Amino acid sequence: MRMTKTAFTGLALALLLALAPGLAMAKKNDDNGSNNGNGIGKGGVPALRDRLLGLIDDLEEQIEDVEDAVEDLQDSLAETDARIDALEEDAADFDARLAEIESQFTDDDGDGFSEVQDDCDDENADASPIETEVAGNGVDDDCDHFVDEA
Repeated sequence: MRMTKTAFTGLALALLLALAPGLAMAKKNDDNGSNNGNGIGKGGVPALRDRLLGLIDDLEEQIEDVEDAVEDLQDSLAETDARIDALEEDAADFDARLAEIESQFTDDDGDGFSEVQDDCDDENADASPIETEVAGNGVDDDCDHFVDEA
């Protein structure tokens, strides 16, 4: 939970208002020169007030330090998220490359040869390195990179 300075000031004001009746009673007791057992002697209210204000200042500084630390953590988290996104993109690229490479090793047309094994048309089972060239059909039947040379 992030507390802004305004919210903290409101909290400090609420704290002071909650303590005000006790401080007023202590002030009244101080004016009479008595100490009703609350530990605040004559002239102690200003010192108590100053101490409370000092504590509030200390708390405000600590809250600012915590807010700075939270901002630093949020920045680090954003950098980490960006790195994770980049790694996920790289992984997707590698997966796509791997699938492309694996497809070259697959015999798609069932003729016993894949693209890596010099099948020049892995979608045509009648074209493979062991086929005989058929003249006039416009196809490289024997996968020697020449069409209709027979």
